[in-house]
Amino acid sequence: MPPRRSRRSRSPRSAMSSRTRARRSRSACIGHAPGRCRRSSSTSTAAAGSSAAWRSLIPSAARSRTRVVAPSYLGVDPSRIAVGGSSAGGNLAAVVTLMAREHRAPPIAFQLLHVPVTDHDFGTPSYRTNGTGFGLTLAGMTWFWDHYAPDPKLRDEPYASPLRAPDLSGLPPAHVVTAECDPLRDEGKAYAARLLEAGVPTTYVEYPGMVHGFTSMAMLVPTGRTAIDDMGAALRRALT
Repeated sequence: MPPRRSRRSRSPRSAMSSRTRARRSRSACIGHAPGRCRRSSSTSTAAAGSSAAWRSLIPSAARSRTRVVAPSYLGVDPSRIAVGGSSAGGNLAAVVTLMAREHRAPPIAFQLLHVPVTDHDFGTPSYRTNGTGFGLTLAGMTWFWDHYAPDPKLRDEPYASPLRAPDLSGLPPAHVVTAECDPLRDEGKAYAARLLEAGVPTTYVEYPGMVHGFTSMAMLVPTGRTAIDDMGAALRRALT
């Protein structure tokens, strides 16, 4: 399914959504690939679907150079395409950059990874400290992995756990966000460190006192609004 351009919503609650704030920051034209909730979804189908959504932007972007106007016209610059996601979406965004590099596809300009899933190691200090009582739990992540990649061998594949990719060089610049009280904090931090070690320009920000998904509470949590604005600014800097 092709990506859909984000539309402005009139509801007060959605007015503070990440996409709305990104538009207000004038950082990007936001497209998103619809998520899959079927039991048949797996590491391969999810990653392939995300890659297909990104690739479908390329022809539309190329048309912008000739100013062809069509009902599905997106009007994006193919040299200024970024990928991003939160949590499992952050995992898929990271995987798409790996796929683009491996298949020598048109380069991705930037990756924005918000509280991303990058590994399946449940023994990190952040899992031990934040595995219960902070929203996202160790039990919940175990359940997610059991359904997403039932075969333990598949979990070690880079397209499932990008932190386990042997080489992260040549990937697009990254902005990685984690939350102090998130079980996923350490794997996000480790991925940012690996990117830096591989020579990838990377900024890493950990927001103190925050839980997983804190930006979804931006209407109530000022730090959530700050993080969204920070991500919008990082995206704007990368694409201008």
